[in-house]
Amino acid sequence: MKKVAAAAFSENCLLKIVDYCDVICASCPYKNGDKCGKDEGSAERTIRRDREVASKLGIKIEIELPSHKLWELVAQRIGPDDLQEICKGCEWLNLGYCAEGVRNLKSRVTIQPPLCHSDSELVSGVSESHSQRC
Repeated sequence: MKKVAAAAFSENCLLKIVDYCDVICASCPYKNGDKCGKDEGSAERTIRRDREVASKLGIKIEIELPSHKLWELVAQRIGPDDLQEICKGCEWLNLGYCAEGVRNLKSRVTIQPPLCHSDSELVSGVSESHSQRC
């Protein structure tokens, strides 16, 4: 997980936004193919959360963004209080790690003007030419 986190904060990392299990879930004992198999309804809850986050960020599922652009969007558009609704029912929510992470991100990220979102483009103003997949 440390390697995934380090790569995700690398300036040249290209992240793909998905609504199914990905590299972050790779070691989870509940991973069942590309779905969460923890309990009845967990796969649907995970998909709902992923889609809600993408909506709050103003991006579409399956878009690829340079990691620094994604963290800028998170810092601009999601606050610690938003997690109460987005992550409702998550066993990790009350531990406070995610809210702390969002606060830390907001304090570290140099926020640029918001990226524009239009129906014809996933997110405009994002150049993928200097990014690479991690």
